Amino acid sequence: MPFRLITLLSRASVLLCLLHCMSLFAVPPGKGAVATSGPDAEVKEFRLDELEATLRTMNPGSERDYFAGVLANRAGRTKDSIRLLNDALPKIRESQAARAAVALEALADDYNKNFRYDDAARTYDDLLTHFAGHLGSKQLQGTKDDAGVMRLLQGAPAQTITWKGRTRLKIEHNVLGSAVTELTVNGIQEKWLLDTGANLSVVSRSFARRLGLKPLPGFGQTMAGITGIENPLQVAVLPMLEMGGATLHNVVVLVLDDSNLKIEIGKQVYQINAIVGYPVFQTLGAISFQRDGWFEAGDAIRHSATQHTYVHEATHACNRVRSRGQGSSVQLRYRSIGYQPFDPVF
Repeated sequence: MPFRLITLLSRASVLLCLLHCMSLFAVPPGKGAVATSGPDAEVKEFRLDELEATLRTMNPGSERDYFAGVLANRAGRTKDSIRLLNDALPKIRESQAARAAVALEALADDYNKNFRYDDAARTYDDLLTHFAGHLGSKQLQGTKDDAGVMRLLQGAPAQTITWKGRTRLKIEHNVLGSAVTELTVNGIQEKWLLDTGANLSVVSRSFARRLGLKPLPGFGQTMAGITGIENPLQVAVLPMLEMGGATLHNVVVLVLDDSNLKIEIGKQVYQINAIVGYPVFQTLGAISFQRDGWFEAGDAIRHSATQHTYVHEATHACNRVRSRGQGSSVQLRYRSIGYQPFDPVF
């Protein structure tokens, strides 16, 4: 769950942690970097189709398991990735340290996406203890930040979902042009911004108090945008989040100061109080943003897309998603610190 830092709006101190993608496995020159051609280059440059073709030519063994595991991680097949990378690591950590660093970061990401926070924290600690020298300075700082968040979540229950009917929610667009829907949580009605690129769901500190949420003990930290200053962050676990017929349990949320979610647009000030992030969409499965102003979710919509519907098969596969409708393709950019909502564009 790498957090990286890019200030995209005027408030450089915004602390919303979102996924980056392309720099995930970068290895700096002189740090044991892997080859500039072949499958290592295909991994580094996200040439996933070429990597898949290369795998078909490889003999079984730890090397093949490593590349197959990284590919599975980037394609959103996290359970396959966990199995393959755990098979590969005992051998490559002794002979291929740069690859081991890539494998451990991918494995920590897999564990986080499966809500196995203890395993993610342990894997990040392994990476930082034994292979920190194979991370560039920015990647190292980001990995330390990620590890800190996972440590805060150690012992937290896994997110789950129960269904009691259809999820179909009316959406509108706020002054930022982002999709929002009204949800009632703990008896409190509020507009929640729907952001498929947000690495975690988010609530403002004042809204957390209204919901009766208490942050987990301790603080994580992350470096804020162009300032380069480390800022503290807290996390909490929302027991229930109802979205239509779906009830999500144990939803992890970042708790940020209100000022860090206050967006200035000219003379206007827009306060964001709540954001639904990627882990919720992942658990919902297929999600649909319809042109006529509705959000739907669940397996029932996988094969019902029309030319007026954007469908995201929620696997979080790098920064690429598939959409159906008028043959168009949509890319989601997984940003870092500095909040700029990103929605499907028709």
